[in-house]
Amino acid sequence: MLSAMYQTILCLTRWFQISALHNMKKRLQTFLRNIIQKPYELQKLENLLFMSTLMF
Repeated sequence: MLSAMYQTILCLTRWFQISALHNMKKRLQTFLRNIIQKPYELQKLENLLFMSTLMF
């Protein structure tokens, strides 16, 4: 019983990590597109990258 709960929690954690990475990838792609048009987006990108290094 306990191990089944543990497995479920592991699966959920994994799924959240994957979806978070996917969202970050999508966000990075839009930032990179915007950087070409607006240089100040670079600052936002730097902040995002800094925050993501703190999380891992």
